[in-house]
Amino acid sequence: MSDPCHEAVLTAASVLRKYAAEVDDRARFPVESSAALRESGLLGLVAPTGHEGVGPDVHADVAQGRRRP
Repeated sequence: MSDPCHEAVLTAASVLRKYAAEVDDRARFPVESSAALRESGLLGLVAPTGHEGVGPDVHADVAQGRRRP
């Protein structure tokens, strides 16, 4: 069985890794990384529910590696 959260993390991490050195070297905003986090749904972990975030319960589950039904 595939874990969608784990897959999202792997997908986003590959983009972050790909652009990290260039972003650091040029001291630029990580546009590609932000887009990858948004598209994977992981960016919603840090946004409050009032701003389309997923909320603290999901955040805690992801942080502890628990699956949600």
